[in-house]
Amino acid sequence: MILFLADDSGVYLIPHPKRHCQTAEGSVYRSGDTWRVSACQSCACQDDGQIHCYSQTCPALSCNKSVLKKGQCCPYCLGKN
Repeated sequence: MILFLADDSGVYLIPHPKRHCQTAEGSVYRSGDTWRVSACQSCACQDDGQIHCYSQTCPALSCNKSVLKKGQCCPYCLGKN
């Protein structure tokens, strides 16, 4: 069964089927899925089958000692500055 939806102007909206995304390594994700490539990079599978990746930028630190916890992208200051 196919459903057709109309908006307030009477234009019919035909929902397109969601696609899957496949990485270069062969992993397959569903539309809307997100995953971490590394501690600083995440990716998302878009409805059009494209993969969009985003990198996190870390703020500059003004301290003498910083720590980077396992699995986190950005270091943080240890103790008082």
